[in-house]
Formats: sequence, structure tokens, C-alpha cells
Amino acid sequence: MRMPADLRKQQILEIAAEICSKVEYRRVSKKMIADRAKISRSLINYHFKSMKLLRTSLIIYACEKKIHHIIAQGLLAKEPLVIRLPDAIKKKVIKCLLM
Repeated sequence: MRMPADLRKQQILEIAAEICSKVEYRRVSKKMIADRAKISRSLINYHFKSMKLLRTSLIIYACEKKIHHIIAQGLLAKEPLVIRLPDAIKKKVIKCLLM
């Protein structure tokens, strides 16, 4: 039985977040995610048409789940979505990382 699209996207983002705990945010690839999820890269491409969209979705996911190390990596990479976050959130992320 196939996994519903929203659950598959969630799975892809969860795995990408796991990989980010071991690999720098910008180095995460669709191949790494596909290998870990045991799915094809074309399935990832179906849900995320580009790496930019996947990275943007990953940042949003990290913000929702409060995964500070990914947000921090987005700050360091000067990702536009992260740069536009309110200063209070950026300060909280930095504070959490310094603890």
C-alpha cells in the first residue's frame, strides 16, 4: 500500500533532519535521503521539485519542531527564509546552541 503524499513528505523531511545532525545542512542530498528512506530519488523529486524547495521546507520543518541546529545552519548559510526570522527567534536559537 502506498503512503499518502502528506505522510511521505513528512517522512522525507524527518529523514533530512536526521541527516542534518550528522552532515552539514547544505551537504544533504536527495541521494542521501533516498538511500536512508529506501525510496527513489524520483519520488523525492515528485514531492520537492528542487533542492531549494526541499531546503526551504526543511527550514520550515525545523522551525515548527524547534530543531535549533538546522535553523542555525540556515543562518550560517544565509538562507533567505532564516534571515527573515524575527530577531527573538534567532537569539533563542543562538542561545540554545551556546548552552
